Amino acid sequence: MRSVSKTTTTMNLLVFWKRLINIGVEKELSFYEKRQVRLTNLFSFYITCSFLIYFFMNLWMQDWILIIMSFSFCLIYLIPLIQNYYQNNKVSHLSFIVFSNFLLLILCWIFGSQIAAEYYFLVTAIAPVLFYVPRKQTYWLFALSVVFFIVAQLIFFNVEPLITYPIFKKFYYLNLFTLFVLMFLVVTAFTNDHLANERVVQQKNIDLQESYASIKLLSEAGFQLNSTLSLDNIFEIIHQVVLQFMQFDVLLLGLYEPNQQCLKIEGIRKNGEKIPSHIHDLAEEHIPGIWSIIRQEAFLMNDYQAEYAAKIGKGVPPSIQEAQVQSVMYIPLVIKRRVLGVIAVHSAQKKAYSDYQFNLLKSLVVYITIAIDNARIYAEVENKNEEIASINKDLTDSINYARRIQRAILPEMTEIRTHLPESFVFYEPRDTVSGDFYWFGNTESKPIYEKKLTFDGEQLIFKEFEGEKIVLAAVDCTGHGVPGALLSMVGNELLNEIVITHHITSPERILDEMNVGIKKALRQEATQIEDGMDMGLVVIDKEAQVLEFAGAKNNLVYFQENELHIVKGDRKSIGGSSTSVKNYTKHRVCLSNDDGEKIITEFYLFSDGFGDQFGGSGKYGKKFLTKKLHQLLQKHHNEPMPEQFRNVKQAFYSWKEGHHQTDDVLLLGARC
Repeated sequence: MRSVSKTTTTMNLLVFWKRLINIGVEKELSFYEKRQVRLTNLFSFYITCSFLIYFFMNLWMQDWILIIMSFSFCLIYLIPLIQNYYQNNKVSHLSFIVFSNFLLLILCWIFGSQIAAEYYFLVTAIAPVLFYVPRKQTYWLFALSVVFFIVAQLIFFNVEPLITYPIFKKFYYLNLFTLFVLMFLVVTAFTNDHLANERVVQQKNIDLQESYASIKLLSEAGFQLNSTLSLDNIFEIIHQVVLQFMQFDVLLLGLYEPNQQCLKIEGIRKNGEKIPSHIHDLAEEHIPGIWSIIRQEAFLMNDYQAEYAAKIGKGVPPSIQEAQVQSVMYIPLVIKRRVLGVIAVHSAQKKAYSDYQFNLLKSLVVYITIAIDNARIYAEVENKNEEIASINKDLTDSINYARRIQRAILPEMTEIRTHLPESFVFYEPRDTVSGDFYWFGNTESKPIYEKKLTFDGEQLIFKEFEGEKIVLAAVDCTGHGVPGALLSMVGNELLNEIVITHHITSPERILDEMNVGIKKALRQEATQIEDGMDMGLVVIDKEAQVLEFAGAKNNLVYFQENELHIVKGDRKSIGGSSTSVKNYTKHRVCLSNDDGEKIITEFYLFSDGFGDQFGGSGKYGKKFLTKKLHQLLQKHHNEPMPEQFRNVKQAFYSWKEGHHQTDDVLLLGARC
């Protein structure tokens, strides 16, 4: 019983001593600040206790001057302790050193060298170094102690002690003993602090190495995860990475399917063996993975069977084959408030996982979540791309078929060359189908009758025969691509109806009828549709040796006897929502002179696509322009038509090189 009582007393004294020494020591203080506070407390308490002993001895001696002095010194040396208690540790060590120097000097003056007080200047000299105060203060405080020590020595030689007692000889040895004890305690405290600091530094180094290894592991894992867009590869990478910092029996990855409102869980064992996937409905909240994603809460349980009911409170804890789950971690995969799924590890061992491993897995989940989100987005994009590719193929097939239909309604060059042997067509749609088209027709010779009033009433009387006529048109519909192609179909059908069916061969009348037909076909007065077309149209009467032209915003260019002639069309398009009546103008060009001799004539009809094409030097290029097209035609008009075609085509592509085609291009050339 006595040994137990002694042990308890010793333990209580050690606890008291530890608490006393650590007065004013806070967690946020640095190691050196903590050591400064502890040494100040040690010095103050030890010297206070020393003077307390002298206080009782002086009571026994009944010397009231010494009693008051020793008691005053006790109170003075308690001041640094009080200052530390109130967190004023930057002043407490200075107070101790300054007070000690002055008090020691007073003791030396009163008692002389009888009590060995001068040796305590050694404490005040080395204290600044031990306290690790700023260097300048260390030098000044050390110098102060040296000065006070010298002054004390001068007092010894020049002044007799004020108080002398034979017992002071015993005080002399007692003070020396207490000085050695104090120095021993200081060195012990200093050494203990140093060892404690070394342990802290070693632990910090270990933690730093672990942190570096963790950062390196996470960095490599993040790189691997972000370099793949396959969910299977992502799961395999997770398995390899997690094995590097924890042991588990099963690794689970659950992916949330929002359309089915369920969690599809894949599993893999430590040895790489896959576990058959299984699906849980979101209503099954007793399943830990469902519970985690619904609440978006991560949890660690190191005694799963005991903690399951307290945490989840429903159902039966799942098992791993024959062994029960003892330790689990579940972390939901959430990005921008969107739940992607959950990751979990199971172990059949209790207390298998630490907080460090839990936090490391949560850090890894950041990369996992991004990788899974990227993989899903990529899969969605791939599906969309497949759908778009399928739609694009259908559209391309339809447009290609429309191209075949559009090409089918265009006149064959063999048909044109039957009537105009020297001719060419340069036709370059911008897209698969075109808003530009050309049209050709010819009428056979036929009798012309006129109505006359006779004795038998109104009769048709033969007047003359109308010669064969050739009709050639270059048409530029509003827009290009599919909209322009649709309008070209309407224009082609109207020309067939006007010229072939109704035998209208006067160019200005053809344009008038086209204007009426377009308005009617598109119901432009009601729909306010502004679409229409620009066109140039020539009618050649070989028998009369006359070329007639009418134009809607398009001109006729022809050459006779090497001279360039430009016949401008009317500045109004065909069609449009305007209700005003448009009458187009007919222009005549004679193909023979006054003596009836044929004049070789090269004529050209074209849309605005050639002149508007950007090309040439520079990043954006510039337009070819109609004026330059006239110069090109003038340069080559005497050449055979096949040669002209090659030169026109080469000029266009040389100019356009490196630039996108601006518009549909159409140019008709013929010699008659």
